[in-house]
Amino acid sequence: MSTIKELADLVSQLSSSISDGRFAEELGKIQTMIAQIQSEQTGLIEKRIELLRENEDLIKKIDDLNQEIVDLKSTAVTPE
Repeated sequence: MSTIKELADLVSQLSSSISDGRFAEELGKIQTMIAQIQSEQTGLIEKRIELLRENEDLIKKIDDLNQEIVDLKSTAVTPE
């Protein structure tokens, strides 16, 4: 997340350079970095949702397999 550090540095530069002509350029850089952070955050949220769905599917599969084990144990013939 070096983007956040760069963003903080740019904000510091911006506050000290308001009197010179670089204000608009630095503000544009900040806006670009914010958009990048938002894009990364969106990607992370989408990945989290995907992982939650996968986890839900795996839990269901485990439950199904556990039920199959129970069923097989109940029908198993024990040697006498």
